Amino acid sequence: MPTPAQEISITYGSLLTGGSSAYTIDSGPALAQKPSADGSAFVSSVSWVVFVQDDDRAAFEAKCAAIVAAFSERFQDLTVEIGGQTFISWSHGSNTGFNADPGWSEIPDSANTGFSRRYTLGVAVELPATDNDDLREASATISHDSSDKITVTFRGVYTASEGGGGALANYESKAPGYCTGILSGIGGGPYELVEQEPTRMDQDKECPWVRVYEEIIFPQKPGSVDDSAIVRHNVVFSRQTPGPGDTPGGNYSVKRLTVATASYACNVEHTETKSLEDLWRNTLRQYVFNEAKKRFKATIVAVTVDDLSTNASANTITASLSLVMIVQGSTAFEYSVSQTYSEDQGAVIRRVHDGKRYSKYVYPGPADTVRTTVIRAVVNSIEALGKVQSYPVLAEGARTIDGGRGTFPGDSGWVEIAPRTETKTPVMIGLPGIGTRIPSTLVEITIVETWVLKPGGATGSASQALDAVAKSKKPATLPGGAITPGSR
Repeated sequence: MPTPAQEISITYGSLLTGGSSAYTIDSGPALAQKPSADGSAFVSSVSWVVFVQDDDRAAFEAKCAAIVAAFSERFQDLTVEIGGQTFISWSHGSNTGFNADPGWSEIPDSANTGFSRRYTLGVAVELPATDNDDLREASATISHDSSDKITVTFRGVYTASEGGGGALANYESKAPGYCTGILSGIGGGPYELVEQEPTRMDQDKECPWVRVYEEIIFPQKPGSVDDSAIVRHNVVFSRQTPGPGDTPGGNYSVKRLTVATASYACNVEHTETKSLEDLWRNTLRQYVFNEAKKRFKATIVAVTVDDLSTNASANTITASLSLVMIVQGSTAFEYSVSQTYSEDQGAVIRRVHDGKRYSKYVYPGPADTVRTTVIRAVVNSIEALGKVQSYPVLAEGARTIDGGRGTFPGDSGWVEIAPRTETKTPVMIGLPGIGTRIPSTLVEITIVETWVLKPGGATGSASQALDAVAKSKKPATLPGGAITPGSR
C-alpha cells in the first residue's frame, strides 16, 4: 500500500521517515532541551511517532527491522525538514549535535496488527557550548596552606566546536587563557602550572579537565620568578653552628667554621631542555650559592661539597651545596691541647734464693714521670702560627702546663727532654670555581718533658744543676747536696 508524501521529513543516519518514505509521521516532532545547571551535558532531544504498514508480511517485517536497526546505532546525524526547509540539523561530524543517543518503542494500540504498527522514535544529542567559548562548565578551588601560599585547582569540561575542532584541542588552546584570567582576579601570585589532567573521550566531543596552579613565593632562578623550564622548585637553606669543644685559653680567638647547606630541587619541562647538568652548573648553582651567602650575611663562604643528582627519565634535578663560613674575629677554627703521662715508679727488684720460686726484695728507687703534650690547631692565617707555642692552663686540678724549656722557678718543674716537633700543613678549604676558598694551616706541636725535683739542700737553678750534670756526666755537687732524681 503506497504511503502519501508528507511535508515533514526526519532523517536519522540513513533512515528517512515522513516525506516520501514508507514511514508516516503521525505526530511530532517534539523538541526539548535540558540545561547544564546541574553540571551534566547540555542535552537537546527530539521525538516523533511513525506509522508503518504493508500488505506483504515480509515487507512489513523488513520495514520494522529497519527502524530497530537504525535506532540502535549511536553517533549518527539527524535532520528535520519542513516544507523543504531545514528545521534541525544535528551533525556528529561537524559538532552541531554530537554523541547522539537514539531510542525506539512500540505503541500498544489498535493499529498494531500483523501488517501495521506505531513506533515512538527519539534522538538525544549533546550540544557544543557555543555560548561560552566551548566551555560547558568550570570551577576554581582556592586553598591556602599554613604559610598562606595559594594553590588554585580548576575543573571543567570543554566541548567540541561547532563546525570542526575537537574537545581536546579546544582544551589545549583555550584552557590556559581562561585560567590565567581567573588567576589575575584571585590575587597573590605569580602562579605556575604544576599539574594538568585532560581526559580525551572516545569521540572527542567533550573533554573533562583539571589544572593545578601554585603560587611562586621564591624566585626560580636569577632575575626570573617564574621560569618556563622550571616547575615546582623547592629551595631549602640550613645552618649549623658547631661547638664540639675546644681547649679553653690560648692566644687564639677560636670560633668554629659555620656549616650550612643549600639545596635545590625541581622538575624541568622536558620540551624546554633536557640538559640538566648544564642547567645546574651554568645557572642554578651560582644562584643558590649567592642566595645562601646573602641569607646568612656571610662575607667569606667556601663550598666543600657540590652534590648533584639528575633523573633523566623524570627530567628532575636534586642538588645541594655544603658550605663553610668564617665567623668574624676568628683566628683559629679548632684548638685542642692533650697530655699523656707515663709514670715510672722506680721500683728495684732483687730475686731471693730462699727455696720459694717467686721470692724477691723490692727497694724504692728513683721515680720518673714523662709528659707528652700535643697541641693541635687549625688557624686561618700564617701570621697566627707563632701564637700556638704559648699554650694555656688546663682545667682546674690538672698539672700545670708551663712549658719549661729547661728552666723553672722554685724547687721543681717540667723540663723538656726531647726536641720539640712542630708540623705545619697548609690546607685550602673549598672547591675552586665557586665561592671563596679559605686558606688555613693545620698546626701540630709535640712537647716531651720530664718532672725534675731539686734536691733539698741545693741552691741555684735546676738548669744550672742539669748543666753541671751534663758536663761531668756524674752526679753534680752543689751547695746543699747532689742532684739526684727524687719523688714528687
